[in-house]
Amino acid sequence: MAWSAGPAYREGPFTPLPGRMSTDEYTLLIDFLGKRFDRIDRRFDAIEGRLDRLEARVDRLEVQFEEFRHDMRAVAELARSNAERLGRVEGHLGRVDGRLDRIELKLIA
Repeated sequence: MAWSAGPAYREGPFTPLPGRMSTDEYTLLIDFLGKRFDRIDRRFDAIEGRLDRLEARVDRLEVQFEEFRHDMRAVAELARSNAERLGRVEGHLGRVDGRLDRIELKLIA
């Protein structure tokens, strides 16, 4: 949006105060300020674009993080399941070891 010295800034013709700004100086000032505001607008637009891209990246990271949490829960469940199975195997091996000890004692006796 280009800035101008149009009616949006003042109503009616500009009448300079004595010892103050002339009409030409006023027009130059408005043109100068308009250009500055245009540059500021472009900078804000660029910043807004960067913020939009950053927000999109954060959204993607949130999704990836949730997927990671889900995967970690699945891994934890598998680890618990394996621990239970190992416990059962250890119990079975303990019983086999006991039987072997009894057989060994019978053979020695």
